[in-house]
Amino acid sequence: MMSMLEWVARYAPGRKTAFIHASRNEGVHAFKEEVGKFMNELESGEACYVYENPHNESLSPFTGYVNKDILKQHVDAGTECYVCGPAPFMKAVIEMLKEMGVSKVRYEFFGPAMDLSKKESTPV
Repeated sequence: MMSMLEWVARYAPGRKTAFIHASRNEGVHAFKEEVGKFMNELESGEACYVYENPHNESLSPFTGYVNKDILKQHVDAGTECYVCGPAPFMKAVIEMLKEMGVSKVRYEFFGPAMDLSKKESTPV
């Protein structure tokens, strides 16, 4: 995800871009400074951080998990989305995106590849 964000910032800074990042809390938030730097280089970029259990709730407008309300604020039906993370997270986010009418969804696994279209995901 960072490589793609860096590419957009360098070569397509006019492209509308939303970067939604979920993590347990701000103490384990990977690449926050780098995301901020790249977002500042974009003409129409917005970053959204969701912390499950923030240390300081005033620093995060969203607590808990990524949900459809958060996605609706940052994603339109015609958006091309890239999702990366643990399989249960990706499965939930992809399902919400599909319910919103988003058809261009790409994803990449942190662990072994699985078929997310099945009710019970099994390694492929």
